[in-house]
Amino acid sequence: MAPARAELTPENLTDATWQNGVLIEKNGLNGFFVTGDATKVPVSAGAHLNFAKSGDRIVTDVVVKAPYVNIYVDKPLDPVGDGYPNKVKQ
Repeated sequence: MAPARAELTPENLTDATWQNGVLIEKNGLNGFFVTGDATKVPVSAGAHLNFAKSGDRIVTDVVVKAPYVNIYVDKPLDPVGDGYPNKVKQ
């Protein structure tokens, strides 16, 4: 039996930097974040993620600043279509 695919949900946070858990203050970066134990977030650079609206993206970096796990990808994301409460699938 094949292992289950990971499923993440961007955090339900909107402020000056994030909308629905998706980075909107770009600084050349595209990404989202989740909260929790970094060892339970099975994502690393080079992994492919599938977003509800934007589709396939490649992870460029994963930065852990406990309790947050910031996951950066290669192309822009849509905060409404890809952010909370939408699922990100691996």
